[in-house]
Amino acid sequence: GHGNVNGEHNPDPDSDDYGYDPNDIVRVTVMLEDWEPGQFILYGNTVYQQWRAGEYHFFDWPNVPHATANASRSIRPTIQITGRKTDKTRFLLERAGPEVRYFV
Repeated sequence: GHGNVNGEHNPDPDSDDYGYDPNDIVRVTVMLEDWEPGQFILYGNTVYQQWRAGEYHFFDWPNVPHATANASRSIRPTIQITGRKTDKTRFLLERAGPEVRYFV
């Protein structure tokens, strides 16, 4: 199978890995294929699953513990984009929540 697990982690909020305040950084994940049983992403206490190809999401990356697992027999391809927040990303983040899903 293709199973793998990335354990829960929370980046150091005082880290200067990007040369910017971590609170000005946003990470966007684009799901490239439809969800399959055994695949999930954990954001704090929220389990993210049952996505569709082209769906993208973001979260409070420097402050929310997160983990991911793929216990399915399929790969789970994604694109992860990390960059500085803009007015548009701040607008979208203000409306983000477990029930909000965006599509490319």
